[in-house]
Amino acid sequence: MEDFKVRDMRNKGWFFVDDEYINGYANLFGAVGTAIYVSLCRHADNDTQKCFPAQELIAKELNLHRETVSKYLHLFQRYELIKVTRKKDEKTKRWKSNIYWLLDKEHWVKPTHVEITDMDKKHKKPCRNEPKSHVEQTDNKDTHKDKDT
Repeated sequence: MEDFKVRDMRNKGWFFVDDEYINGYANLFGAVGTAIYVSLCRHADNDTQKCFPAQELIAKELNLHRETVSKYLHLFQRYELIKVTRKKDEKTKRWKSNIYWLLDKEHWVKPTHVEITDMDKKHKKPCRNEPKSHVEQTDNKDTHKDKDT
């Protein structure tokens, strides 16, 4: 019998993501959006569910453009997965940082199939270092029998 050790749930090296996110919203936001949401969950305080990672930090951790992170943060607000508040520097009165609050799933706006299709067309952006194919794909009778797929 092989000897192995399962992860110790008592240690603080873990965080939570709602099953409901994975079972529905991950399909809406795709892999990139899900990675960004998971990053917010990872940075969130367990008690308050607030976090304040810079968009640049999230982008660096996930190898994305900051604009991609920003776009998905706005989408998360639209679907009420998060609320964003801004903190000002007391001395300079300039905006210091965004605070992201992970909202309870009872607030989440339910996506529709049409929105999922629109997300695929409008909001997905590749990773900064995503490899580019050197082979150009062409439509032919064997690869595209049904234009709806």
